[in-house]
Amino acid sequence: MTPHLTDIPALETKRLTFRAPQASDFETLAPFVMSDRATFIGGGADKDLGHAWRILAILCGQWHLRGFGAFVAVRKDTGQTIGSMGPWHPEPVPEKELSWTIWDAEPEGQGFAFEAMKMIRRHVYGDLG
Repeated sequence: MTPHLTDIPALETKRLTFRAPQASDFETLAPFVMSDRATFIGGGADKDLGHAWRILAILCGQWHLRGFGAFVAVRKDTGQTIGSMGPWHPEPVPEKELSWTIWDAEPEGQGFAFEAMKMIRRHVYGDLG
């Protein structure tokens, strides 16, 4: 049995659904984390599967530790998992922030991150206060 993060709301925009991170996201997340595209978010070509697994654990764990965290964004038209997006506050960073990562280069440049951040910002201010 795989437990799920059950209290995480699902959000939607015209093109995207935002849901809780889950174990099956590792298949899409790991190649990103181990690529040079992830260098500035703690990944990189020098990282391994263990490091990628810990990144997924961080995405899940922040929900438990803070009561909020990054959602996984999924395209409605294709079902493609495209990245993580949401409120973020790891230690020792003093300020809460909005974060986003697009895990594969193919959906880049199509406005998904902008669309996501508008919805997530509304969620943060309206639902989380």
